[in-house]
Amino acid sequence: DKDIEKTELIGETFTSTEKQFEGYELIEKPEIEEVEFEENEQILVYNYKKIKLKVETIVHGIGGNIVGDEVVYYGENSTKDKIVIEAEEGYQIERIVINGEEMKIKGIQTKMILDNFKEMKEDKLVEVSFKKIEKIKNPVTGNKIFLTIFILFCIMLYTFKWSKIRAINKK
Repeated sequence: DKDIEKTELIGETFTSTEKQFEGYELIEKPEIEEVEFEENEQILVYNYKKIKLKVETIVHGIGGNIVGDEVVYYGENSTKDKIVIEAEEGYQIERIVINGEEMKIKGIQTKMILDNFKEMKEDKLVEVSFKKIEKIKNPVTGNKIFLTIFILFCIMLYTFKWSKIRAINKK
């Protein structure tokens, strides 16, 4: 984007080198990088293009899908609300890994929209896996049987003691 100008005595040599610019890659450079200064202007052209980055999504196993593969330019944001993870009926999101780092999932999640990736400076790989939703067995059922037996026992004990007390009082 910026022109570099050099001025020297005619006959002196100048070695031109490519520059590194964050977010850009060199796509074309001059065939000759060492030139001799002449009376007329000499132009050496280096062409760069902005680096494209990918957001790639992969589903491991079965139980749902993820939508959102896209290409963005270096330093730009990925499309807001584009990465949508959705579990099929009877499944939940088990694991989300972004570039090897596991994302924490709170509670049972069946649909998630990931925040957009801001000012991207590297490719993103989003990996998702799902698992069947486990139906919680009613723990109260076992407790109800125990509670019923306990109540019957208390009633029998109370009745037994009450009948003993009545027998003592009748004497």
